[in-house]
Amino acid sequence: MKDQQEMIGTVVRMTKALTFCLTLLIMSGCIVKNVKTLKVAVLSLPFSNDPVDFDAAPNHPLQYSIYKTLITINSSSGEVTPLIAESWETQDDFKIWKFQINKKNKFENGEILNCLDVLTNFKRLALLFKNNNSKNGLLENLVGVDKLENLNTEIEGLACEEEKIIFKFSKSTKDILYKLSFGLYSIVHPSSFNHLDGKWLNKKVIASGNYSISERKEDSLILELRNQENEYGHKSKYKRISLELYNVKNSYDIALMDSRFQNQFANLVFRGGAVAGIQYLTLTKWGEKKSRISLSETRQQFQKMIYRKLKNEGFLIPNNFFISSQENAIESEDVNDASFKGEKIKVLDILNLFQDNKKYAESILNAIKYTVEKMQGELELVKMDISTLFEEKKKNYPSLDIVMSSTTLYIASPYTDIKFMFNSKEGIRLPDPTGKLKQITEEENFNINVVNKQIHQDSIVIPVFHFIKGFFYSKEVDTELFSNRISSVDFNWIGEY
Repeated sequence: MKDQQEMIGTVVRMTKALTFCLTLLIMSGCIVKNVKTLKVAVLSLPFSNDPVDFDAAPNHPLQYSIYKTLITINSSSGEVTPLIAESWETQDDFKIWKFQINKKNKFENGEILNCLDVLTNFKRLALLFKNNNSKNGLLENLVGVDKLENLNTEIEGLACEEEKIIFKFSKSTKDILYKLSFGLYSIVHPSSFNHLDGKWLNKKVIASGNYSISERKEDSLILELRNQENEYGHKSKYKRISLELYNVKNSYDIALMDSRFQNQFANLVFRGGAVAGIQYLTLTKWGEKKSRISLSETRQQFQKMIYRKLKNEGFLIPNNFFISSQENAIESEDVNDASFKGEKIKVLDILNLFQDNKKYAESILNAIKYTVEKMQGELELVKMDISTLFEEKKKNYPSLDIVMSSTTLYIASPYTDIKFMFNSKEGIRLPDPTGKLKQITEEENFNINVVNKQIHQDSIVIPVFHFIKGFFYSKEVDTELFSNRISSVDFNWIGEY
């Protein structure tokens, strides 16, 4: 009996002690709180981890989060912020640039991110661009880049000096900092690609950025904040971010959508204005002689007729492709004998991609159908998911005759963006059948009105809608540190209040 009483007494004392300790933990804030998940609505989930595919908008929010670039300008101040590089200097009239690598940078697996990793990444991009005859306004100007055969080739234009990455260009390169902030130049783990030809290996991602991929599902992708110092960005970053395919029945903290979706997010605030968007049709078979689309009079007639149809449907048709122009595009007369003459015209079924805005998609498709049939063509709708469509784009759309795409440009300074569109094969890749557009955009401050007139005359890309790029966000999300300059949210610069 005595033993039982002693046992009961011991249990009581232990219970009181545990209760006291638990109270102290709660008061001291040591109890782990439920982690707030930032719910983000997207129209398409990211489909590639390769920075070469960064230009596709669905990949922006993922790659900005899991990778780092040498520097960034994604803060609201617009100032250059060190990331992988902690400092830099330039010499010889901006032809030589040296970036000191910060030794604190680590990959997700704990390996130190060093100068050799940075060198290998830039060699990979330079090799891919060279082999693809792609010009991005930067790496094609490296000294000796024409001698680059694989990632083991040494060239004068790229080298490591202790922990400094050194770029040597054949001409003055004043805008390198702006360009290096672009996700295309993200630094990935060297095991991610083949070191002979630079091809992506599709292995598990080893993050270099503040976030890592935690879980990937059919309709969502979860990012987790890594256990590392918050040396840049918001000091109260979200610990977990859930990118989710938009569902009208669900509520979200952020929606990565443009101004066209204003009515669907009445409880969220829209932020945009620095970046303009252009929705446009592309007549993809303009270079294939066996297709009637290769005839300029056919394309011009199609452009004229679809504009008339869309205007009758209440669309405000853009006067020009690029928004910054103040002049109206040249109007062309009908070419009465231009037709498809029974040709089957394969059109991307955008209803499959615009589930959230079917009315808009139906109006565009109805206008295309009306125009194709009026021009004696036979329309066939082709369904594709976003990743398949992106692969089609890389091959110049072999399975499609008409597609709808969108692109964006920085309104305050559009010249770099426009040059990229006509010279790069990794970007939006606007067509230039005569070579005149590349010639025009080689000038430092070219006339955008001249570019617009040539695009209208070529009648290959046909703008149908202009919009303001941005995003919707809850008032509970702090976005004050984030730059309004880029089109997608960089989650490093947003957080909790």
